[in-house]
Order: sequence, then C-alpha cells, then structure tokens
Amino acid sequence: MPFQQEWQPHPRLRSAAREPVRRLVENTGMTVGFAVLRRGEILMVVWSPGEAAQPAPLRTGTTWPWFNAAGKVLVAGADPDPLMGPLPASWLQEAAAVRYRGAAFDQEVAMSGVCCTAVPLLGADGAPVAALCVLTDPAHRLERLAEAARQTGPVISVGLRGR
Repeated sequence: MPFQQEWQPHPRLRSAAREPVRRLVENTGMTVGFAVLRRGEILMVVWSPGEAAQPAPLRTGTTWPWFNAAGKVLVAGADPDPLMGPLPASWLQEAAAVRYRGAAFDQEVAMSGVCCTAVPLLGADGAPVAALCVLTDPAHRLERLAEAARQTGPVISVGLRGR
C-alpha cells in the first residue's frame, strides 16, 4: 500500500487540498506539495508535479530538517516540537517576519538547486496543520510564487475546517 494512503495528518487535508493544489500547479507550472511537522522534522505528505522540470526527484514520505520553508511556517505559527531541540537565537525575529509575510522562503536549504516558498494551512483553531509548498529552481522569483500560494492557502484552510 502506498505511503500516502497509510497515514494522514488531518482527516480533511487531502480532500481540501486536491482541487486548489491542482489549480496552483496549473497556474504556476511548478511542483506543489504539502508537508507536516512530525517528530521534529518536516514530512512531505503529497507532491503534485508541475509542467516545469522538477528541480529534483521528489518522493512522498521524504523528511527534512525543520528549517526549510515548510518548517519555518509551521514552527512560526505553533509551539515548536520539543524534538527539534533548541532554536537559534535569531528565531524569534525570523518567526515574526514569517508570520507578518504569511510565507517563508528557502534557497537550496533542503536540496541543491531547489528553492521553496511555503504558506501555512490552518485548522479550526487557527493553528497550522500543514504547509503548502511551491518548489522551483533558483532562477525563479519566490515572491511571485508566494503570492500564488498565499491565495491558495486560505481556500484549503476553509476546507480543513469543513466549510
């Protein structure tokens, strides 16, 4: 049985994200996925490849350290997972900037040649339950992709709340 059918972090995540992610992939041409914070790491739950060449081979179930774009939006919006260990001294200021922008960025943090922007997907209590990620290569402007993700994130979040 494939990984994505065995475990799901939120009961509505896949159904709420299916159509908005498809449209985001269609509008940007980029690879889009969502991730959760699990056991102090970022776990990639689902990928939807775009028309643009994938910046790297992507597998569902891949884990990365928390300090990529997905991890930053999740940790900035909730209590940090104690398994992550101590946060850097600069984290409070960076977390405030992530919350203010509503997005986080990384430049080749998780993989060489891969840049990412991520926005939080919020549950009923307003806390992030997942991060919507848009991947690209270093030649693309992340802010443009962040704007598209910021428009899509609330649509998925409404679906997570069952409305």
